[in-house]
Amino acid sequence: AVDVVKKYNLNLEYVDVGGGFFGGVSGKPSFENYFSSIKYIFEQEEKLANINLIIEPGMALVGASIDYVASIVDVKTTAHNTFVVTDGSRIHIDPLMRKTGYSYSIEYKADVARIIELNKQTLCGFTCMENDRFFSVDNQYMLCEGDRIIFEKVGAYTMGLSPLFIQFFPSVYVNRKDKIEMVRSKWTEKQFINY
Repeated sequence: AVDVVKKYNLNLEYVDVGGGFFGGVSGKPSFENYFSSIKYIFEQEEKLANINLIIEPGMALVGASIDYVASIVDVKTTAHNTFVVTDGSRIHIDPLMRKTGYSYSIEYKADVARIIELNKQTLCGFTCMENDRFFSVDNQYMLCEGDRIIFEKVGAYTMGLSPLFIQFFPSVYVNRKDKIEMVRSKWTEKQFINY
């Protein structure tokens, strides 16, 4: 922007720097880091020193505020691996299947005696696709039906890009201070036919 303003001697009303900010992810730049850097660069050009700056942080804001909850529906143990099948899928939180890691927590079902599982436990999605695997854990408490995996900071475009593959769209809930409210119920055949 600075080079373009200098080259063409422009007098702009605003500069739109778009989006793509990490926002709220530990170990990544903060919003303050981004904007102090932009300010420092723009102050080098008099015509940009007090420019109106437009930002589009939608993805960072929405992405950081959405969690995806998957429940364990089955556990299958083999000689070398324990496959933990969930009612969730990577297609809902990683539609391009490119992520190499997830921020998550495990909510263990109460009143279940836990032992350390010596096999590797591989958490899988509900689809038939070989790459519908979230991650593996070693030497952790054995996971069982009813436990839940909470994938954190998975919003942004994921709900809009999720395909209707094997299952319909899941329910969406909003945590409003003291209550949790369903804002979209899980799709059924009716919504699919009307789609």
